[in-house]
Amino acid sequence: MLKEKALWMARADRLGDQWEMSPTEEEIEAFSDRRKSETAPEMWPGFRDLVIFRHDSWRRRTFVNCWSASDYESHAMWTVYGGSTEAVAVQTTLRKLKRAVLPIHVIPVDYRVFRPRGHDLAPIDLVSRKRKPFAYEKEYRVVSIDLPEPSSRGRGLLEDLERTPTPEDFGFPLKWDPETYVDRVLLHPAADPPTVVAVKAVVAAFAPKLQSRVVTSAMAEQPPA
Repeated sequence: MLKEKALWMARADRLGDQWEMSPTEEEIEAFSDRRKSETAPEMWPGFRDLVIFRHDSWRRRTFVNCWSASDYESHAMWTVYGGSTEAVAVQTTLRKLKRAVLPIHVIPVDYRVFRPRGHDLAPIDLVSRKRKPFAYEKEYRVVSIDLPEPSSRGRGLLEDLERTPTPEDFGFPLKWDPETYVDRVLLHPAADPPTVVAVKAVVAAFAPKLQSRVVTSAMAEQPPA
């Protein structure tokens, strides 16, 4: 991030959660039921495959950069996403993040039980929802969706699903200036002296204006002796 002056926008299907942007069986059935009233019976068996086909393509064309919104540090976030004592956390504000990535959207994630709605879910609906076990993340996402033009949609979906992904397909760098938008770089609560020295050296080399903003996690504070 410091060297490239960019945030990494990860492809949705590479985030590690198989439910990312996936429809539920109830949603597939609801979609199929609505379409059955509009098409000939011989077309009905293909509706389920169509939904899976479409949503798989959406996952490959949606890119996100993930943040946690909280007024305080989270032990759970350090444990899950910063398991190594060499981890760091980057802090900014929601207002700065939105300003930094314009015109790309920054959206909150809604944690809820997945249920069918009265309309087809759009990609932005799917990428902004997660299951309740992830609620501790309090996530906001920078979201970029790259859908093909309507005139080429059918061919684009087919080509996208048939090709084999390469590492460069897994995301893209989004330009941003860390010296302008990063408020603090927090060191892991259990960071050892060599890690502190290394992080400060990297910051000094690639973002010298951030040197005074490298601080130790508040969770490293010790109780009174």
